[in-house]
Amino acid sequence: MKPTPPDDLKASLEPPWDEVREQRVLGRVMDEQRRRAAASAGQPGRRRVAAGVAVVFVAAAAAAVLVVQRRAHVMSTPAVVASAGASAIAPLTAPTSGDREQTMALADGSQATLVREAGLQVEEQRADRVRIVQKRGEVRYDVRADPSRDFQVRAGGTSIKVNGTIFAVRVSADYVEVRVERGKAEVDDGARSRDLVSGESLRVPIHVDGSTDAGASDPDSTPDPWARAPLPQAPSAASLQADADSARVAGNNGEAAVALRKLVALHPKDPRVPGALFTLGRVERSRGRDDESARAFERCVAAAPKGPLAADALAEAAASWASAGATAAAKADAAKYLSRYPDGPSAARMRALASP
Repeated sequence: MKPTPPDDLKASLEPPWDEVREQRVLGRVMDEQRRRAAASAGQPGRRRVAAGVAVVFVAAAAAAVLVVQRRAHVMSTPAVVASAGASAIAPLTAPTSGDREQTMALADGSQATLVREAGLQVEEQRADRVRIVQKRGEVRYDVRADPSRDFQVRAGGTSIKVNGTIFAVRVSADYVEVRVERGKAEVDDGARSRDLVSGESLRVPIHVDGSTDAGASDPDSTPDPWARAPLPQAPSAASLQADADSARVAGNNGEAAVALRKLVALHPKDPRVPGALFTLGRVERSRGRDDESARAFERCVAAAPKGPLAADALAEAAASWASAGATAAAKADAAKYLSRYPDGPSAARMRALASP
C-alpha cells in the first residue's frame, strides 16, 4: 500500500476553514501580540514596533468582521432574477405576512414587485414578447419602454397590455383591480377594452363557480384565471344611438335620454359622443330638465372644443342655464361664447344674456 504524502495527510486531518475557525485563529494572534507588547513595555524602540504591529492586526480584525457582515447580508437578501434564456419560470409566492416585498427582475430591465399574498408565473419571456400570469394577491409592475416588445399580464380573465408603464394589479376573490401610476394600460376582459392613464383605476368583476383561494401556498392550486367567463357583451355605440333615435321618433324622450347616457358612459372615446351629448341636451330640455340640458351641452363642448358643434352647444348651454334660473352660469357661458365667437350666429342672443 502506497503511503499517503505528508501534505495530503495534513490536509485530510485539518479541520475545514470557516468563519468560526477564522475567529479563533485571529483571537490567538491578538492574544500573542498583547503578550509581546506587555513584555516589551520597558523598551522604547520595541514599544514603537509593537504599537505598529498592533495597528496592523486591529485593521486586519476589522476587515475580517466587515467581510463576515457583508457575507451574511448577501446570504440573507432574497433575489429573484428571470434569465434571458428562460421561457418559463417557476411560480413565485410573496410572504403571507405582507410585511415584506419580493422583487423579480426580468431580463429586459422590467420589474415585478410581489406586494401582498401574491403569486405569479412568467409563461413566456422573449425579446419581442413577455407573458405573465398573476394568480392572486397584489403585484406592482415597472415595465421598461420598448415599442418592439409586447408585454402582457393576465389575471382573473383580464388581460393588461402595457409599454413603459408603472401599474399595480390586485386579484381578489371577486374582482381584478388595475391601477396605473405612470403611462397607459389597455385593459381587456374579453368582452370590451378600455385604456387607463396615469392616476386612473378600474375594477373588473370575476364570475366563477366557487371562491378563489387567496391564501393557498401553491400558486398552481388556483384555477387558471384565463379560463374564467368574460363579462357579458356591452351594447355597441351604434346600437345605443339607434335605440335613442327610435325612442325619440316614438316620443319617448325618457328612454332616449337613458340610451344616450349609456352611449357616453360605455364608449367615451367614440366619435358619436359629441353628437350624443348635443342631442341629450335637446332631449332634456324637452323634458323640462333645463339644468340637465345645460350640463349636457357643456359636456358636448368639453368633448370636442374645436368640433363643429362647439359654438352652438355653448350658446344652448347659456340659454338652458337662463331657463333654469341660473343667471350667473348663463352669463358665464354667454361671455365665453362672445370671447370665442364674437361674430357668431348667436352673438346677439349671447350679448343679451351677458348684459347686467
